[in-house]
Amino acid sequence: MFGMSVADTIRIILMGIFILISIVITVVVLMQESKQKGLSGAISGAADTYWGKNKGRSMEGKLVTITKVLVVLFFVIVISFPSYIIIRQRKRPASNWSCKNY
Repeated sequence: MFGMSVADTIRIILMGIFILISIVITVVVLMQESKQKGLSGAISGAADTYWGKNKGRSMEGKLVTITKVLVVLFFVIVISFPSYIIIRQRKRPASNWSCKNY
């Protein structure tokens, strides 16, 4: 593809997915509500209904699940990418340099 080897293409795709997952994790975490209610939670705590609590929890539950999946994908890429580079470097032929040149 565009004069690149397959290994370079895979590396670019992995880096693109890595950047995309990083951005999405940031957005999803910022969308989640804080676990601390503070003073406003103490004042309005009695006004919450059962339906209101479960409605928020279902959306919160989805965000937590999405965050967990994205974090697992993030770490899979973080762990696999350096090992992919090491394997790729081992397959390269040795250079023609030797101690005899000096």
